Amino acid sequence: MYTTYRERESLRDLEREQERDSRLELEREHLERERDERRDRERVRLRERDRERELEDPDCPRPPRPPRPLRRSPTKRIRRPFKSVSSSFSIAVFMSDNDANSTTLQPITIND
Repeated sequence: MYTTYRERESLRDLEREQERDSRLELEREHLERERDERRDRERVRLRERDRERELEDPDCPRPPRPPRPLRRSPTKRIRRPFKSVSSSFSIAVFMSDNDANSTTLQPITIND
């Protein structure tokens, strides 16, 4: 079947590596599943605690929840980078495609 000792040993090494890799993969899957289950249990525990509080004393104020992050409108997202530009760059000049791609740009004058 195998002609040399080296071939047999290399095959054994390969089998050991495959076995080790499969064990590590199973262990990783187990840890991920355990982490997810722990999160679920914590969520359920907090929910049950809140229910018990409400049943015991419905007039008791609930602990404040952390504020949600402010949502930015699309316009604010667009304008935001320009706030970091210094005031000397406060005037933006927009050129047409022809002017921007032209090799002979004409100076633009702004009439006040």
